[in-house]
Amino acid sequence: MDGTSGVTQCHISPNKTADYRFKPEKTGTFWWHNHESSQFAFGLKGPLIMRAPTSAQQVWEKDIAGEFTIQLSDYYHAEPGPVRMWDNMLINNRGRYNCTAAASHGFTDYSDDQPLSKFHFQAGNKYLLRLINLAALSPIIFSIDDHEFQVLMANHFSLQNPSNLSHLTAGIATICYRLYDLGEFEFTPLVSVTLPSSPQDRTILEFKMQSGLGYFAIDGEEYHHFVAPSEPPAIAKSGGWKQLPIDANTRKIEYGKHVEIVLVNVKDEQHSFHMHGHAPWVVGSGVASIDAIRRNELPPQKLVNPMIRDVYNVAPCTSDGRDGCRDAGYLILRFDATNPGVWIMHCHIDWVEGEELLQQKGVGAFSNSILSVCGGMQHTINSTSSSEP
Repeated sequence: MDGTSGVTQCHISPNKTADYRFKPEKTGTFWWHNHESSQFAFGLKGPLIMRAPTSAQQVWEKDIAGEFTIQLSDYYHAEPGPVRMWDNMLINNRGRYNCTAAASHGFTDYSDDQPLSKFHFQAGNKYLLRLINLAALSPIIFSIDDHEFQVLMANHFSLQNPSNLSHLTAGIATICYRLYDLGEFEFTPLVSVTLPSSPQDRTILEFKMQSGLGYFAIDGEEYHHFVAPSEPPAIAKSGGWKQLPIDANTRKIEYGKHVEIVLVNVKDEQHSFHMHGHAPWVVGSGVASIDAIRRNELPPQKLVNPMIRDVYNVAPCTSDGRDGCRDAGYLILRFDATNPGVWIMHCHIDWVEGEELLQQKGVGAFSNSILSVCGGMQHTINSTSSSEP
């Protein structure tokens, strides 16, 4: 279910349908979106709320007078095309805009008569806000005038000892994740965990994106702009493929290994990343020289109670003022490769979601319910197995 079309599963053809049937095992605030072209930037997305039964609710859930789901998003007046600045910011699909401040760049439109989203509160009560950034490009700073609030959960991950905040920054595709004044990864999860001191598999993914062209380097080697294979790789591997094409950017990972991935940003702007099939621990982040990153000469990692994240921002490099970098931003992820499949890892800025890496983990066979979406495509089922969605 966490697959991208053309990679883990087939596309849903025009005028066709596909049903997802699954047993929710986690509660919290999530969102769904399309992975085809730039369709999610233009509206094909929405919230998905999983509620706990009354007997399993946390104390604070029983102490609220009401709740609101708040969808934050950027909005574009023109049709999909090259990466561009947003024209408007929306709260629950409503908003106003004033572009006259950018008149020197040809933006002069404005509007001040559209209705705004309204939320009604009663003084003295506590309310739960499910805050989701559905933007295609923009991080969003959120605040409530003359009020403070606490971050209690990130997706389905409960947090310990929440602090009072005046505002927070929600990165692209995140849900109340990033604290503007405390730092993105300084939360403490409610469930304690201690990770191994060393990973069994370590990969450095160094990425650079310029002028809308995809250029990747991994461990310092030339990389390829992602090209989706003619047949979804997960299904093809299940049917007997031995090797995926080079343009699929495949990184084979042995099932069951404790894996470390270091994302390296050689660009003076932050990028948010997401890995399908797994929610990794974030054990380190910062800015350092490329040599220090490759030699693993970095500050100690947070291996006791690190945050688990679905989407994570990689810091920008320090600009040299000439469209280059003096160093590099980095982010260190850990995860256990226990969910077999072909999973995609990509930047979550909509226009660069084509900059992707495939990770192959213990691929087995797929059920007919998955293959049925593929229409007339023929596949060989060579065994039976089960895996997490």
